Amino acid sequence: MAQTTNFQIDYPVSTDLVKDGASAMGTIATGFDSLLGTAGLGGFRNAIINGDFSVNQRVFTSTTANGTYGFDRWAQLRGIGGVATYSSQAFTVGAPAATGYEATNFARIVTTGQSLAADFALLQQAIEDVRTFAGAQVVVSFWARAGSGTPSVSVEWAQSFGTGGSPSAAVESYVGKIQLSTSWTRYQIAYNVPSISGKTIGTDLNSSANVLRFFTSAGSNYNARTGALGNQNATIDFWGFQVERGTRATPLERRPVGVELALCQRYYEKSYSPNVAPGTNSGPGAIYVSGTSDGSSLQYHTIRFAVPKRTNSYVITTWTENGTGGNWAWLRNGAFGNSVPAIASNGTASVRLAVNVGAAWIPCLIAGHFQAENDF
Repeated sequence: MAQTTNFQIDYPVSTDLVKDGASAMGTIATGFDSLLGTAGLGGFRNAIINGDFSVNQRVFTSTTANGTYGFDRWAQLRGIGGVATYSSQAFTVGAPAATGYEATNFARIVTTGQSLAADFALLQQAIEDVRTFAGAQVVVSFWARAGSGTPSVSVEWAQSFGTGGSPSAAVESYVGKIQLSTSWTRYQIAYNVPSISGKTIGTDLNSSANVLRFFTSAGSNYNARTGALGNQNATIDFWGFQVERGTRATPLERRPVGVELALCQRYYEKSYSPNVAPGTNSGPGAIYVSGTSDGSSLQYHTIRFAVPKRTNSYVITTWTENGTGGNWAWLRNGAFGNSVPAIASNGTASVRLAVNVGAAWIPCLIAGHFQAENDF
């Protein structure tokens, strides 16, 4: 055997080919596979954001609510029957889903009592812009395990054409079904994304998307969309999602935490510190602004977002640092009170809030927290 100059990959010489050609060619193939796995491929291959659940701005722990976001970019949906519990779970240090992939958190979906045709439970993420991957071959990969038994996970790809788009209903396509074991295993499914020829993209800014759904239970109403997955009462853990062009999964791309956070903040941002849940009415990171009210007793404050938002139709929710929940605090001439801020104007890069401090042309101090959300 000899070695390449730049990367020192073993390759067979003529005598090796004569002695054992298959083994020699296997050696060079393994060398290149190892190189790609350690040196990495091109950046931003993975269209999934927060696939390793490293970003948790809401300080999410557990929910049974339908349509609720937990980890950034990941929402749970479920039917009306039974219970589906979406929760954050912690890896034991030194025991990751796969060797070389140490991580902090994984997601768990527990379904119980589902028996109706309309029952279902799923974890989903929307990939912005339905043009993404249109007509291309992709591979969907993730690690998963079952708490017990051998339940399955069904994958669906839905093309949503946005507000005013055509067709108005999403085009929902079955991707595949995978049977799980009780050990962490990486699974992958190759899929040909439908063309969008003849379709119309919605006119509202950035409102179209590809929605990836991972069903953990589905009644007979969803047989065509899930490969007849069926109602399942099961515990299923997920980690390490990736969606990329090609026919085979490449090593999981895990971007630096700061980069992943910025990608998440396009859809959700808060002023609270990373370890403080929004709406707790306490915690560091409050915004303090001094100024003078106008003739209508309003003091204005512009919040510039860390990352421009997907659209300017986000939901702004605000809380005080100390005071009545849902309001900002104000202080003027020794008087203290609370007021619910109103949105005076908004854009994708900033929002201008108006706080009523109860008196005109008075110097005052206002303080509060905010969260801005425009997830799909």
